[in-house]
Amino acid sequence: MRKILLLIMALAVNVASAMAAEEQLQPLPVPVSNNAVIGIKVNGQLLVYSMMGLGSKKSWNSVTSACYALNVKYDTWTAIKPVPGSGRLGAVAAGVKEQIFLMGGYVPDPKGGQAIVPDVAIYEPVALRWYRGAEMPIAVRDAVAGVYRDRYIYVVGGFSKTGPTNEVQLYDSLTDKWSSATSSPGTPVFGHAGSIVNGSIVYTGGAVTSSGKPAFTTSNEAWIGKIDKKDRSENLFCWRH
Repeated sequence: MRKILLLIMALAVNVASAMAAEEQLQPLPVPVSNNAVIGIKVNGQLLVYSMMGLGSKKSWNSVTSACYALNVKYDTWTAIKPVPGSGRLGAVAAGVKEQIFLMGGYVPDPKGGQAIVPDVAIYEPVALRWYRGAEMPIAVRDAVAGVYRDRYIYVVGGFSKTGPTNEVQLYDSLTDKWSSATSSPGTPVFGHAGSIVNGSIVYTGGAVTSSGKPAFTTSNEAWIGKIDKKDRSENLFCWRH
């Protein structure tokens, strides 16, 4: 009996070690932070993309426009064409029908300032090309993005040129047009986390304006916005928390 137990324990250790080894992925070719990351299926294979970000020097001139794709099946990274224009931080990425939509973000300057941009860059992995999409009505960084019906991209909140916002911007990837959806009743926030689940936008946390010092503090709010399926414009929400 003891031998059987020892064999089972040894087998369990071997299985755990094998699983741990399988879960270890190759690291990024270069270290970055505040990069945009998105996973999509291309020709049936799962690819994870890392786009732009702050380099290891952590200075304004180490912001990069470089992009890399990880083939999860083969555990290999490949450098792809960089994002056109200046590299930026705090952009948000969404995947629709084998395309990647890279939205917003900011470009830092030597004096510590930041230019928040409304840029929309669209990448086609099959054609290996970038092209521009319609600019965001409200330029934001550090927002939340979610995809609905493999067509509509909702950008929730973020930090705009006037500070944190609770606006919800809707992008139609088919027509390349923007519209406004129902704003969140929550405190304007940026740096939060969220997604679309079963036809509802869910987000939580982030940073909000503070009346004292520091200028911003963390938020514990959690909100869910159910998309009104009867509204053909996809613009109406019923928010609750």
